[in-house]
Amino acid sequence: MNTVFYFTQSLSILERILAMNDVPTLLGGYHIDLVAAFMRTSPESADFLGRGYAALLNENIYGFFAGAWGGLYIDFGLFGSVLGTMLWGWFAGRSYRTACRDVHSDRVILYIFWLYSILIGFVSPPFGFSNSAMIFFWFVAYSVFSSHRMRIRFVGAATSPKEGIA
Repeated sequence: MNTVFYFTQSLSILERILAMNDVPTLLGGYHIDLVAAFMRTSPESADFLGRGYAALLNENIYGFFAGAWGGLYIDFGLFGSVLGTMLWGWFAGRSYRTACRDVHSDRVILYIFWLYSILIGFVSPPFGFSNSAMIFFWFVAYSVFSSHRMRIRFVGAATSPKEGIA
């Protein structure tokens, strides 16, 4: 298999999801691994997940990369997936605006995360499988612990107009 498979698989899986007569709403238990693990601790919610997974398995969806949009649709239904996508876009737009205002701010790295999450969204949701979940965790930790705005200084950059290149 090559890389093209991973970027195109989610589109065919999304088509299968949308063609289902009754898509189970798993409340985060499909693509948010920590939610699924927590839900498995209770027999009732474990049975709820089992029924949902079985419905997806019957449609040959379970186990494939549904992408961010397919995962949102399975986890939160149509309304939840549209709301999640709108929030995702709002955060991306807000970080873009911040990045445009001050490209030397360390907050530009948050814009990089949102770009990453959009690009990786064809393969995996930004807070789903292990690698994406860890990247999401580090970006959240960075956002929380870097409350001050630090300016990035480039090596060898002039600090004032008078110190320009001689």
